[in-house]
Amino acid sequence: MYKCDHLMCQLKARVTSLGHQDEIEIETKALRVGKAVAVASVEFRNKKTGKVIAQGRHTKYFAVSSKL
Repeated sequence: MYKCDHLMCQLKARVTSLGHQDEIEIETKALRVGKAVAVASVEFRNKKTGKVIAQGRHTKYFAVSSKL
């Protein structure tokens, strides 16, 4: 039997613009980390202009194992 100890609740991303052959910067942040839920975000920026070209957000649920 397969045991899953985590569950992805939400994953979404939005692309706002995309340049060809541009260098990009990627910034990720853990917005919230708890015992059962974690939330993270990511932004992709054009390194030269600083303009955000994509954004993403991820919510993850970690099943709490029973101590019985």
